[in-house]
Amino acid sequence: ALTTSVWLAVTRGRADVGGVPASALVTYVLVAWLWAAAVSTRVDQRLAERAASGALALDLLRPGSLQARAYCRDLGRTGMTALFTTVPLMVGAVLVVPVTLPTDPLLWLAFAASLPVSHALAFALAWLVGLGAVLLRTGEGLLHLKGALLALLSGALIPLEIYPDAVRAFVVWLP
Repeated sequence: ALTTSVWLAVTRGRADVGGVPASALVTYVLVAWLWAAAVSTRVDQRLAERAASGALALDLLRPGSLQARAYCRDLGRTGMTALFTTVPLMVGAVLVVPVTLPTDPLLWLAFAASLPVSHALAFALAWLVGLGAVLLRTGEGLLHLKGALLALLSGALIPLEIYPDAVRAFVVWLP
C-alpha cells in the first residue's frame, strides 16, 4: 500500500514517467506487491527456525522428502492466500486505484500460467536461503538480504521500465 501510494504521488498530474504511462506504472507496482505476497514463501524462515531449535533433525527422520513436504505445505498456503487475500485486495484496488488492466485474453492466460512458475522459483530461492541459514546457524542476515534484493530486482519497489537501460538489460533476465 505504501509503495503504491508513493507511485500515485509521483505520477499525480503526469501522463507518463520515463516514457511509461502513469497508470501502467501504478498498475505494475500494485500487481507486483499484491501477487508477490501470494506467491512468496516462508520456507527459509521455517528451515532456519527449525534448525536453530533442533527440530530439523526430527523432520529429516520422517519418511518422504522434506523438500516435497515443505513445497506442498507452502503451495496450500499460497492458494489460500491468493483466494482469500490477494484476489479480494486486487478487486478492491481496481475499484479505488486508477489501474490499467489488459484486455487481451492471452495476456490474462499468460499471467495465470506465470503464477505457479513464480511460486516454484520463489520456493527454490527460499529453499536455498534456508539451507544457507542452516549452514550459517542463523538466517536473519540472509533473509533480509533476500527480501531487499527481491523487492529491488523484481521491479516491485521501482518499476523495471524506468531503470537505466544497462541495469534493465540485466534485471529482465533474472527470474
